[in-house]
Amino acid sequence: MALQFKKYWIIFFIFLCLMISILFTVLWFYVWPEGLGNGKQGFLFFLVRYGHSFVWFLISIATAIVWVRLVLTGQLVVTRNAKLIYQLAGCIYALFVFFLL
Repeated sequence: MALQFKKYWIIFFIFLCLMISILFTVLWFYVWPEGLGNGKQGFLFFLVRYGHSFVWFLISIATAIVWVRLVLTGQLVVTRNAKLIYQLAGCIYALFVFFLL
C-alpha cells in the first residue's frame, strides 16, 4: 500500500516539474517582446530567447530526479545524474550571460 502511495507522489512531482518547465517555455515564447522593432534579431537573440526555456527544462528534470529519490528512499540525496544535469544547466546559463555582456 505504501509503495503505491509513493508512486502517486512520484507521478505528481514529475508532472508538476514538467508543467513548470512548459509554463516557462510558453511565457518566454509569447510574452518576451521582440526587441526594438527589428525583424531580424540574429542567432544570439534566438539562443537567449529559447535557451532559457531549455535551462528551466533541465532544472525541472533534475529536480524531478531528486524528488523521486526523496520519495523512494526518504532521504534528500542529489544523485550523480541530477548533479550533472544541474551543472549542465548552469554552464548553459553562464554561456548565455557571458555572450550577453
